[in-house]
Amino acid sequence: MSTCDCLLADIGGTHARIATYEGGKIGNPIILDISDFDHPVDLFAHAAEKLGISKPRLAIASTGHEESPDVLHAANNSKWTLSKKVFQDKGVPIDFWVNDFYATSYGALALGHDDLEVLVSGKARPYGSKMITGPGTGIGLAYADYIKELERYRVRETFGGWFPVSPVSEEQILCIRTIRSMKDMGGQKHLGYEDVCAGRGLPSLYTAVCKIHGYANFEKEAAKNILSYPDMPMFKETLRLFHEFLGLFTQTAALAGHAWGGVYLDGGVIQKICEKGLFDVNAFTSTFHGNPQPDGQKEMIVHEALLNVPVKRIDTDYSALSGLKIIIEQGAKT
Repeated sequence: MSTCDCLLADIGGTHARIATYEGGKIGNPIILDISDFDHPVDLFAHAAEKLGISKPRLAIASTGHEESPDVLHAANNSKWTLSKKVFQDKGVPIDFWVNDFYATSYGALALGHDDLEVLVSGKARPYGSKMITGPGTGIGLAYADYIKELERYRVRETFGGWFPVSPVSEEQILCIRTIRSMKDMGGQKHLGYEDVCAGRGLPSLYTAVCKIHGYANFEKEAAKNILSYPDMPMFKETLRLFHEFLGLFTQTAALAGHAWGGVYLDGGVIQKICEKGLFDVNAFTSTFHGNPQPDGQKEMIVHEALLNVPVKRIDTDYSALSGLKIIIEQGAKT
């Protein structure tokens, strides 16, 4: 067993990516399935043993929300609560934790051409704000703004994945109405974009499309993992609508954050779609670039600005770990 400066951990909704950080360098990461561990302490004990590390200290990027400065509830896993006191008592102290997309955003800023795939071409504005978003289990969203006095970018976290869905076509409106009719909404007044273009929403979107077109006997288990079954009925229609909703979300978020420096896409759903060669540029840009011209205004200022925004896919699994490294080096912990 050896020691290192700390273990870097990217905890998503499904997997944890963990690597050593020593002397300013990141070691080879390992990937663990979160469902294999009843408690996060068990996961890190297993990771430390596998990496040959004794007395690890932790720097964590995770989904979820803080109950207090010392307690974090990991999203999508009701069993998982990260308590700094519990970890300290177990001899695995947590130096700090940050939101996973906060770390991913810092990591994205340092990526080279080899780690980015251009999905939509554009001309980024120099030192313009950048937007990092990712349909995975949910939708993460953060912005990176250039701070002139610091001579570097600084990341802003958001809850933007829960922007209310704003359908624009009759077909999109019908889909939203159908999904609402399928859900027990309780006191919820609207659907968020996570309900239609994230891992948790894609099965609902597929089911709604089948209902609208009269396909009642589809395999419900397959619908839960629809991207693995491209031969399912209504798959193409569902994928097109997914990209249309994603385009609407991306436009809304880009306009809200003045993201003229470019959009970076990450997340499990996007990665799977791109790996299978299924990214639908035409459906995506039909709504991403679809900003209307205001009455009485000759110039299409917003539309032209959106046409210049490049959209790139983060083509690496380890941007959050790279982001944690940058956060440590820049003292950018939130």
